[in-house]
Amino acid sequence: MEVGSLGIMVVFAITIFIGKALRLRVPEILFRIIVLILVFTISMWATLNGLGVILQSTATSLFILSLIILSLLAIGYLVDRRGADNAIAEPKGRVDIPLIVAVIAGWLIGLSGAKLPQDIVEEVVALEVYLVIAVTGLTVANSINLETLKRGGRSALTAAMLSLTSALISGLLAAYILNVPPRITLGIAFGLGWYSFAGPFIAQAYGPLWGFTAFLVNVLREQATFILVPLLRKPFLSMVSLGGATTMDNTLPVYGYVYGEEASVVSIIHGFVLTLLIPFLQGFIVGPLA
Repeated sequence: MEVGSLGIMVVFAITIFIGKALRLRVPEILFRIIVLILVFTISMWATLNGLGVILQSTATSLFILSLIILSLLAIGYLVDRRGADNAIAEPKGRVDIPLIVAVIAGWLIGLSGAKLPQDIVEEVVALEVYLVIAVTGLTVANSINLETLKRGGRSALTAAMLSLTSALISGLLAAYILNVPPRITLGIAFGLGWYSFAGPFIAQAYGPLWGFTAFLVNVLREQATFILVPLLRKPFLSMVSLGGATTMDNTLPVYGYVYGEEASVVSIIHGFVLTLLIPFLQGFIVGPLA
């Protein structure tokens, strides 16, 4: 089972309608448990895909990812000082230890050599993502109104612009510092967290080494989102941008978990916009298989 953007939007819309019609509300403790299970499973899945070996030689990937994160934070603070609408973005509570423990536990099990069928784990992740989206839809149904959508849409589009600007800056900087063609590093940066697309696409254009790097940068970007959002929490737009295209599925629950229900709307719109843009941007930057 694949998690598609259309399926996500349909499930989200249906559960919002059901939640409003029946006035249903998912208990917060149940929502938190489901989120922790999903984060744990995705973290484990990432390491089952070879991160245990990959992490021994990931200097390039970590360097590019560091540029992305630093540029996101710098631009995010600049946007905040200019009066960005961050009324949605008040974090709830302190640093969330259970969320970070779930990530680390998933990594450890994945790296332990446990013989878990990756195809089954992938199916479980897909089901969990849809479950989280359904629960999120029911949770936010009673708080969604026209004003929320306007505010959420505005913040989401600002975050999307931040994501694209950061990818451009970090990609060009990486090309200059590493002395490689800009098309390669820009292609990696404009993966925007969509590793299952960016990795194969870059590999077909520039070979397995760079494809592997693109895959790893964007996998680690997703994992960094699980860690940094509950740790840093601000600036809000930078934290949303950090999740890239994954904010509409895999990392979506983290935003509702850390910031509250309305942030889920921002997260989904942001991820959906980037998901639509990435294939076109990659085709333009990398070219038709270079």
